[in-house]
Amino acid sequence: MGAERFELSILSEYGSEPYVYTVPPRAQGIHTIHTQEKVQFSTHVICHTYRMNLKNPHELERYSFLWSEARLLIGAVALLIGGVPPIYLIAPASLFSIARMGLLACWIISGIASLYLVYRWWEGGQKVFGKKDTKDLIAFAVLALSGINLGLTGILGKNIGMTILSGRLIFFVTAVVYLFVAYHLYSRWKANGDKLF
Repeated sequence: MGAERFELSILSEYGSEPYVYTVPPRAQGIHTIHTQEKVQFSTHVICHTYRMNLKNPHELERYSFLWSEARLLIGAVALLIGGVPPIYLIAPASLFSIARMGLLACWIISGIASLYLVYRWWEGGQKVFGKKDTKDLIAFAVLALSGINLGLTGILGKNIGMTILSGRLIFFVTAVVYLFVAYHLYSRWKANGDKLF
């Protein structure tokens, strides 16, 4: 039994790009297409395609959201250990200056990612997951505001949030909130087809 040829056309803002593959018979019967563009195909096959396109707002939204989710988890760990960035407990003393520069860059990126998500939220009618559910909106507000605060920390060199409220109990409660928000938003995001708005 010979291999089968099929044509996969990806339609995007750059036009149609035909792709012709030769697939073994055992690969037939299952298909998984990972792409942000419309896909047309003539047979069922195993095919994994992915292209990162930062010009696509959905791509930017996806990576901004995933970055913010990771930031919440790392932030929760930092709060649970007393408000100290975990990297300082891992990096040797000789690399502290490099670690500091990396942290500042990550904090600024976190602020930019959060501002972009706020922009997308505003442009989308102030909805999260296509609705104005109070629980989702509060969780998104925590995600966005904590990221903006971290971005300002990277620019100003001072954490405004920790200046207003601090202490072990505050850190613990905030860490729990971060973990809950990260779990809630990620679960809803997956249920909504990897779309935040």
